[in-house]
Parts: sequence; structure tokens; C-alpha cells
Amino acid sequence: MGMIPVGEAGRPYPGKPRSIYFIIAANVLVYIITSYSNLFVTSSDYWIERLALTPVLLLEPSQWYRLLTCMFLHADIFHILFNMYFLYIFGREVESTLGTGKFLALYFISGLAASFFHIAFTPITGIHTVIIPALGASGAISGVLGAYLLLFPNRRVTICWFMWIIPWCFTTLASYYLIFWFALQVVYGYARLGSVAFFAHAGGFVAGIASLGLFKPRIRPSYYMYMPSWYYNGGFFVEPHYLHVERGLGSVTKSVLLILLAALLTGSMYSIIAGYSMETGLYLYNVNVKVGNDLVTDVAVYSIDKGIVFLPVEDEPRIVVNRLNWAGLFRGPPNSEFNDFVFNDMIPTMFRGIKVHLYLNSIMKYDGNGVLVYSSGKMITDVLEIRFSRVYIVRDREFVYSVEAKSVVENIGSSLIVPFAILSAIVTIMSIYVVYAKDKELVIE
Repeated sequence: MGMIPVGEAGRPYPGKPRSIYFIIAANVLVYIITSYSNLFVTSSDYWIERLALTPVLLLEPSQWYRLLTCMFLHADIFHILFNMYFLYIFGREVESTLGTGKFLALYFISGLAASFFHIAFTPITGIHTVIIPALGASGAISGVLGAYLLLFPNRRVTICWFMWIIPWCFTTLASYYLIFWFALQVVYGYARLGSVAFFAHAGGFVAGIASLGLFKPRIRPSYYMYMPSWYYNGGFFVEPHYLHVERGLGSVTKSVLLILLAALLTGSMYSIIAGYSMETGLYLYNVNVKVGNDLVTDVAVYSIDKGIVFLPVEDEPRIVVNRLNWAGLFRGPPNSEFNDFVFNDMIPTMFRGIKVHLYLNSIMKYDGNGVLVYSSGKMITDVLEIRFSRVYIVRDREFVYSVEAKSVVENIGSSLIVPFAILSAIVTIMSIYVVYAKDKELVIE
């Protein structure tokens, strides 16, 4: 069951949208690259691990690029199809109204804010949020919807609600549809329904409203007070008429919107308070492996409850972490240190039960939880190579490595969640001000 807009009683604009076609093309290109190995049905795990936003990784500055790359990555064909459809339907008029530069700024600010809200609301959604990859342009597109709400609250849109495969269509004001959609994101987020990042959608929507207060429309409202003739738009002939509507949001819709924004502000304040005391049981590792004269560096995440929850993306660090994990060496005697640790045995892999040889001569250190916090030395191990579904074993590859817990992520609240919660609160306060004081200044129709 889904609810999507299929038409709008709109009108032509003097500005021409350009950037949305570039954004759509960029998203489609990225999807082709990331999904071709899965016959374009779903994106491959390889690219999701490289490009998606896994919040705990942001503790490592080298991973901050994920805040941007996650906005161009989509899980499957339906994910990108509906996202690009919504961007096309609502983005054309928002860009035509704001201009390309302001539209792009609003789009990317909303996308970043969506990630901020997603992380900030971890105390509400659960600590597992920090280790689950988040991806998609939904947050940025939600910002476009937020801007559309204030620019065109009285625009009539046709909505089709699909119950299984049977559509039920009706026409309503854009303000009713968009506020209802926003309310669903807030309610579903607090109810922890499904695996969708609802607070990311809500955060993007809020940021779109806040950004619109900074980026004034270049088209003035008086331009649209009268439609002079019949015209054709997107498959619909629209009848000319004078506009006799209340400027801006109606009193009821405005009140509902402000209540929803206040609910998000309350959640942000709660996260600021609760974030300081959050404990995760997670360890973030820097993994360094010397390959010839080069040093390959990557990250891994270990959970006391679940074991390895994020493997390095690069091959050599991934091999090192896998061997330590398969040999059970991420756990050891609490508060222990071995300066000349030797391991020499056959260990089972996670692939078809194949066993590989592992030899270690290294330093091993464990903390009070009995979790590995440092290991360095020489590793000699067999490596599996998979070619056309056949497995080949490369014997006795040697690695000089170090694995170090950069931080025991017990302080993830103060170092990650609280800062993003503060930013989310600021953005929400800005949006409340825009809705309360500026909605009549910003409205086009």
C-alpha cells in the first residue's frame, strides 16, 4: 500500500529547472554502477559498505565522506524509482521558483540535515541505529517537499492511494497532503515502525522549511494572482481562474505543522540529555596493513554482543580482521597483555566451512571487558579467491599489520549523538520561526 502524487493543477514558470535533471542523472548513474553486478535489481553489498552512512564510522574523520555519498546510493530499483519520481514532481517548481543555486543549496543542506536527525534520534530509535547503514536521496527530497509546502500550500494535487494493486485517487491541497506525509514520518519514527529512517525524512523536511527562510523566492507572489488562459501542463488541461484563497498556511494546518515541529524539538532536547549516558558496547578499530611499500588503512567495528558488525572494505585489512575474528582472538582474558603471542592453527572460515591456516607472532592486549584493544605483528595465512563461483586458495600470504581500538565507543553519546542533536534542535527552531512568522511572505500560491 502506498500513496503518491500523480498530477498537479499547476502553471508554467518563467524559470527553467536544470539541476534536478542533473541530480536525477547522477543518481541513476550511481545506481547503474552499484547494481550492475546484481542485474540492476539491488545495489551490491560492496558499494553499500563503501558509500552508505553507518553512523558509528563518523567517529573517524576519514569516513565523513559518507554524509555526501549516502545521498546518491539506493537499495533497489523501487527505492530509486520512487525517489526520483518525487524529486521530478515537486522539484521542478521549487527550482524554478528559487533558482538553480539556491535550490542546490537547499537540496544538499536538507540531505545533510537528514543524516543529522537520523543520528540525533538514536536514543529514541535504539542504539542499533549507529551500526545500520543508511542510504538514499529521501532526506534531500524531503527538504524539497518542505519548501514546496510553504511555496505552494494551496496548490491542488491529485493523489493515488494504492491498496495492493487497486488505486484510489482523490484531489486535495498540497498543504494537506504534505503535512499528513510529514506527520506519518514523525509518528512512525517515535513508534519505531519498520526499518525505514523516518526521522531522516522528517529532518530533511524540517531543513527544507528552515532553508527556505534563508533563500527567498525569486518570483514574487503577484505574478500568479491571475491565470490568463487555458494551458497544458503535465497531461492536464487547467481552467483559468482567479485566486481567492488565504495567503500562506491556513490556521489549522499551520497549528498542526507547528505541533509536529514542536514534537521533533522535544525529541532533539531529549537526545541531548539522554545522549550523554548512552553506552553502546562498540569498539571502533583502525586497521593498518603494510602491502609492499604502501600502508593500507581502514576501519572495523566490533560489538560486545554481536561480534564484528562492520568489516573493512579494503581487501588486506578485511583479511586481517576476518582471521582474528575467525580464530576467536577478539575476546581474551580481561586486563591482559601478551608481548610475544604465537598462534598456529587451522581455522574455519565463514565460506562453505573451508579451513585456512593462520600463523601469528604478535602483541595482543585486552581491556577489562576482555575485548581486543591492540594487536600488531606478523600474520601468515591462506587467502580465498573466488572466480566464477569457484574457490581458489592462495597459500601463506604474509601481512605486517596493526589493529587498534581508536576508541571504546562508550562516549558515542557525547562525541556523536549530542552534537547532532544540538544541530537538529537549532534547525527545528529555525523552521518553527519560518512557519510561524514568514509563511505569508514565502507563499507563491
